[in-house]
Amino acid sequence: MSTDSTTLPTEALAMIAGAGLSPAHITPLPGGYSATLWRVDDIARAPTAVFKRAASSSARITAERAALDYITRHAPRELREHAPRVLAADHSHEVRALLLSWVGDVTAPATCTLEDALEAGTASPEALERFGETLARLHDLEVPSGSSLKLSDDPLTLPERLRAMQQRALEQLHKRRAREEIEGIERILAAANNANDTLAARLEGANHVEAYPGRLIHRDLRAANIMLAERGARFAGIIDFERAAASDPAWDFVKLDAWVLSRWPEASAPILSGYRRVRALPDQDKIDTFALHEALTTLGFFAGRHEGYTREALERIEAS
Repeated sequence: MSTDSTTLPTEALAMIAGAGLSPAHITPLPGGYSATLWRVDDIARAPTAVFKRAASSSARITAERAALDYITRHAPRELREHAPRVLAADHSHEVRALLLSWVGDVTAPATCTLEDALEAGTASPEALERFGETLARLHDLEVPSGSSLKLSDDPLTLPERLRAMQQRALEQLHKRRAREEIEGIERILAAANNANDTLAARLEGANHVEAYPGRLIHRDLRAANIMLAERGARFAGIIDFERAAASDPAWDFVKLDAWVLSRWPEASAPILSGYRRVRALPDQDKIDTFALHEALTTLGFFAGRHEGYTREALERIEAS
């Protein structure tokens, strides 16, 4: 076996061997701020698994394993075949890692992200429709209260949780205003207060925000987490379930619209068409409510820390 990464944890080799794999090659993959990734290839240099190690806390490893195990146990085949399987896991603080199956089948393993294919103009309508169908099947999966999935057994109802998070975002802004200089803080505070007032009115007696929606959602549907095969001709699967939760499918459409549909409008029709084949789209009022909530909480955390996120949140609030 060969590896071109000296930073591969020694625990990874034990996990890979324990899963019954005999890899010929291990190479680093582009990762994010929350995890480091390695690709595990078999003797034919075909991708078979991904070793994923959390950057700090093991909480996201625990959450991702819970979501993927739930899919493996309870989802229909049409969803299971488009999500990774957990081959091995170590939640300890020292290791905090998962070994996940490579998405896609043996004849067409994932080779690119949806982002790559849309940028290159090679994403087929059929692949986009299949992604829409798979997302709808994910949202069809009911999660009972009390499961191990994040948010599934929250002591607050969803409307109460939204109010609490919004109040905390405002408090964060005022505390940071008192101790540090934040460019454009008056505009930011005015937008945050307006968003909070609007949300308070929408949530007061709103019957479109259920107390416990209880559907499996991904919560990070950026184009880089949607995998395609054959340079974009076929849909392979959805990855990175570390933020998955039991909540309302409308949340996923907030992310999907911001990170995929608004950036590549040509992808909208086939994705939504595929989704509608399985279930109805979420209520637009609910999507708008969650989008405004997310913009407010984004300001609370990122104002003065991330110019791009702050700008996008301000634009969303001021356009609402």
